[in-house]
Amino acid sequence: WRKADESMLFLAFCFELQGYNKDPLSFISRLPIYLDATYNDVQYLAAMISDFDLASKVI
Repeated sequence: WRKADESMLFLAFCFELQGYNKDPLSFISRLPIYLDATYNDVQYLAAMISDFDLASKVI
């Protein structure tokens, strides 16, 4: 875990995985979920005007 790009986040993932493996049916993850909505507007525009070329550039 020390060689990971985000070592503390990877370590947290390891603990989460261990918790999931112990009781997968009642496990609730507490890891953060990073969302990138940088190109949402371009994706919507491409869908509205049916521009497949533009859509292929933002997927």
